[in-house]
Amino acid sequence: MSGASLLSLKEAQIRELELRLAEREQETQDLRTELHKSQNLTEQLELTHTRAIKRSNLLAERSPTVSGLSGNSKEIEAIGNIGKSLTVRGS
Repeated sequence: MSGASLLSLKEAQIRELELRLAEREQETQDLRTELHKSQNLTEQLELTHTRAIKRSNLLAERSPTVSGLSGNSKEIEAIGNIGKSLTVRGS
């Protein structure tokens, strides 16, 4: 094998390795992009979940409770009927 053909073979190997390196770098960049998207989605889901819990807690604090009523059974029954009618309308 002559020096020129050996040099040509080495240059071809270098080009092949450079192509493989470029492919790997692109794959790495694509994976980083996907990771970033996933992290953003996870953060948004956690934030949404936290807000939903806070809203639920606020609603629970604002809702009248049976223990907060004067004990009048008609009053308790009226509140129950309102809840039922809301459920029927929302269905």
